Amino acid sequence: MLPLFALAAHPFLETLDWGQVGRSWSGITPLQWSLTILETAASFAALGQYDVIVHRILHTRVSAKAAQASDAAAVALSQTLEFGLVIGTLARWRCLHHLNLAVASKVTAPVSISFLGPWLTLFALSGLLLPHALPLPSYVF
Repeated sequence: MLPLFALAAHPFLETLDWGQVGRSWSGITPLQWSLTILETAASFAALGQYDVIVHRILHTRVSAKAAQASDAAAVALSQTLEFGLVIGTLARWRCLHHLNLAVASKVTAPVSISFLGPWLTLFALSGLLLPHALPLPSYVF
C-alpha cells in the first residue's frame, strides 16, 4: 500500500514548501511531543479494552495484559498496513501463540464491529442532520 500511497501523493508532495515543513517540525516543543506520546499511550490502553472484553465473553482465558498487548499490536499493524480484519487477526494470532487462527478471528470480528459501529453512527447522523455537507445522496444515510 505504501508505494501506491506514494504514487498518489506525489503531485501533492511536489507542491509542498519543504522549508516550511522543516520549520513546522522544529516548532514542536518537547512538551507537545510528551503530551502526544502520553495521549497515544492512553488511546492504545483504551483500545486494548475491546480485546479484554471480547476475550472474557469468548472465555479464552487470555489475561487482560496479554489481551491489551495483542490489541495494541493488531491496531497498530492493521491501521498502518490496511486490510484491518486480516492483519488484525494475524497479529492477534501471532501475539497469542496458544490461540488458533479461528479464535483470533472470532476476537477480531466483534472488536472491528464495535470500533466501526460508532463511526458509522456518527456518519449517518451527520448525513441526516447536515445532508448537504456530504456529497452523497440522502438515501445513503
